[in-house]
Amino acid sequence: MGDSAGGGLALGYAMKISREEVKQPTQIILFSPWLDVSMSNPDVAKYADRDPILHVNSLKIAGKQYAGELDTAHYWVSPIYGDFSRIGKVALFAGTHEVMVADARKLSRMLAEQHIGCNYYEYPGLFHDWVLAPWLKETQQAIQQVVDLVGSSMAKG
Repeated sequence: MGDSAGGGLALGYAMKISREEVKQPTQIILFSPWLDVSMSNPDVAKYADRDPILHVNSLKIAGKQYAGELDTAHYWVSPIYGDFSRIGKVALFAGTHEVMVADARKLSRMLAEQHIGCNYYEYPGLFHDWVLAPWLKETQQAIQQVVDLVGSSMAKG
């Protein structure tokens, strides 16, 4: 589970360990995940003016710094470019007023095309990392959705 850059990190880590002989997570939960540090998805521009928190140019600079010696398309820093074939089910939470929604939608489509389990939750009018705002009714709804997802995963073993 992770949010923003931590969401991208959680997904990249899940892909990394999917190749190892370790117990795999059955549920990967991502809130407003940063899935492509290059911010190269052309749909990102559609949301740039709506996002009150994040700025695309700043994210591109930060993404290059975050990637360090890695290519910005390496799945460890930009998991949208990785191999999803061995990962557990993904739950994606995004708001329509954040630049990260473009890649969240893209990932949701990619997972569906590859028949990888995905629950996609998009909240109208909400900003980046809105799930950290406990006073929002949508946050309470998302928390309940997470409880249900985790409970369902635990019941399946």
